[in-house]
Amino acid sequence: MTTQKQVEALKAAIRDVPDFPKPGIVFKDITTLLRDATHFRRALDLMTVLCGDLPVDKVVAIESRGFILGGALADRLGAGFVPVRKPGKLPWRSRSASYALEYGTETLEVHEDAVVDRLRHVLHHDWEHSHPLDLSDEGLLADLSDREEEAEQQLAIA
Repeated sequence: MTTQKQVEALKAAIRDVPDFPKPGIVFKDITTLLRDATHFRRALDLMTVLCGDLPVDKVVAIESRGFILGGALADRLGAGFVPVRKPGKLPWRSRSASYALEYGTETLEVHEDAVVDRLRHVLHHDWEHSHPLDLSDEGLLADLSDREEEAEQQLAIA
């Protein structure tokens, strides 16, 4: 089965919830994918394959759905895990970045010492292409690593 067909099969396992969290928004509910052991394993297999031979030191994932897949992906890649959270949820000094959604704005934070110089990271997020946020371009991870050629791969499940 081609990668595209695998992705389509996984997308078919995700439930659309119309008008959530507000009218006009279609929420992608991944619990239908997660509850099926085969789909869950195949999603992780595919994300691992998409990383290829990319050397990864950290997987950076955004709460909360990103933690489920990002943590498992970090384990498979033999990498550390960096949680990106909503404001006030991290216990240590952090930096933040804000971005726009079609229904408002959101702010995310990461610990200042989460990504250090010379580390390569994979950024995992589960947003539709209508919600792109490149955390390194937005400044959240930008100054935390001075490596000019960071190995960064964005993986979108939903």
